[in-house]
Amino acid sequence: MKLRFWIALGAELLLFGSLNFFDDWTLEWMPVRFVGCAILCGLAYLIAVTEFEAIKQNAGWIFWIATVALRLLALPLSPANEMWRFQADGVIQRAGMNPYQVAPNSSELSGRIPELGRIPQNDMPTAFAPGAEVLFRIIPATNNALAYKLFFGAADLIAIALQLQLVDKQTAAWFAWNPFIAFSFFGAAHFDSIVVLAISALIFCLERFVQATS
Repeated sequence: MKLRFWIALGAELLLFGSLNFFDDWTLEWMPVRFVGCAILCGLAYLIAVTEFEAIKQNAGWIFWIATVALRLLALPLSPANEMWRFQADGVIQRAGMNPYQVAPNSSELSGRIPELGRIPQNDMPTAFAPGAEVLFRIIPATNNALAYKLFFGAADLIAIALQLQLVDKQTAAWFAWNPFIAFSFFGAAHFDSIVVLAISALIFCLERFVQATS
């Protein structure tokens, strides 16, 4: 069982890292190769987490090394186009304008919005929630997605740490080792990790409150 675990975990990391070779979706066959590799990575993930229960010694170190390794492998991946909208909304707010009224391609913002062409529906105002807009205003605008990946990725790792206080390592690994989760926050730079962190923190606080009052 231990051998199956190590083979599966190694295969997951190798396949996940291989996604970086298939990340140019402007080429005809790249999406097919990317998705095929991702499916195989997902199968390896299912086996690795299932067999993780057999690992007793140094399970905590193994958990975190695999968790962090997956996220480091995701960092070079291209961000989702929505990330450029996040950045544009932040620029609009810092310019003293309302992102619900001003579109990124507005003449008032000429030259201020990085990667304007990659922003989906850049001729329309934003549709993101006000809470998300507060976050977008905080993160500085650059020509790359690293700041967003690190910001949303930090929320992801803190949420995982909280989950470990609530459930066992194997249960937490279903989330932490999920390649789609690592890709979403450290690769695509989606902000949903903030929501996951908020939910994890709420459950953690409620659980501690119940323990203290019981």
